[in-house]
Amino acid sequence: MKKLTIPFLFIANLSFGQSFEIVPAAGQANSNLRLTKDGIGLSHNSPDGTIRLGTYVSNTGAFIQTHSNHPLNFTTNNNVARLTLGTNGFLGVGTTSPQHPLTFPNQLGEKISLWGGNTNTTNGHYGMGIQNSLFQIYSAGSADDIAFGYGRSGAFIENLRIKGTGNVGIGTTNPQNKLHVVGGIRSSSLAGTGTRNVGADANGNLVITNTTSNTSIAFSGSNYSTNILDNSEKAIDLVELYDLDNNLNPTSFDGSSFDVPVTGVYHFSINVKWQGNANGFRRIILRDQNGILIRLFEDTPPNAQRYRQFITCDLYLQAGTSVRFYLRQTSGVTLTVGDLILEPVEINCFKVN
Repeated sequence: MKKLTIPFLFIANLSFGQSFEIVPAAGQANSNLRLTKDGIGLSHNSPDGTIRLGTYVSNTGAFIQTHSNHPLNFTTNNNVARLTLGTNGFLGVGTTSPQHPLTFPNQLGEKISLWGGNTNTTNGHYGMGIQNSLFQIYSAGSADDIAFGYGRSGAFIENLRIKGTGNVGIGTTNPQNKLHVVGGIRSSSLAGTGTRNVGADANGNLVITNTTSNTSIAFSGSNYSTNILDNSEKAIDLVELYDLDNNLNPTSFDGSSFDVPVTGVYHFSINVKWQGNANGFRRIILRDQNGILIRLFEDTPPNAQRYRQFITCDLYLQAGTSVRFYLRQTSGVTLTVGDLILEPVEINCFKVN
């Protein structure tokens, strides 16, 4: 009959009381397991009572926790701790003493798999890893890319992309070389006064090239407002802005000219802002001192708004050549180029080599 009375005692406690407990083994002072109706529902204690594990339920949430000041460990197969939640709130994966919000053991190899790593340990995947003195961020294969930007995954604004092939793109999602930039590039090591030549040294570093006195050949001139008659060619008189080797001749008989001092390649940039008119063509013309055509650039305005014509070119010129600059238009009326304050006709030149 005693064997039948024990279940009834437990049922009575559960039905009419608040808790029941499994009594300790002989010689132990504390209960090993206590189950309570409210608050701390399950309390499982160590033999000496110092470490307590259990559950807690309130009106705001439910918890699995340690009731004592000890970490909470998770394991499998009755083995060592695989996952540890420290008393500081830090989570350790493979380590029982996490010192950061998410801590991994000091071991080389795979750390995180974000996609593609749940089938085989040898499969490529998107993830992170550690090797000797190396932090790795990788995609699954050479056809997969890594991008940096802002926003969120579904509304991502990309700023930089690293292709699986190793090409890096800034401002482009399809870089065609090891570094492909869409937009301007600024290098503090190349900063200085004026426009200078840039070249590569023996190690491939970009440097300012000042190997000979010829690199100082450069000039800039402007004209702030000029009228161009219909279907006529007019030489542009320039006001010198800078002229490193005194090669801009503002007193030539047919408008300002650039007198080439030494044979070589010269880079020209010419900026003209035309009065608004959609008819006809606009030309920028370079001739020598004999009137022989060197280069001609022709554009047609897309609409009747003010039209900016900007060209750049590299010309191989013989020493002694005088380069003169002309404008021509066929709008049917006289047009003004330039602006009295902000938009001059501007011509810049420097020697490339």
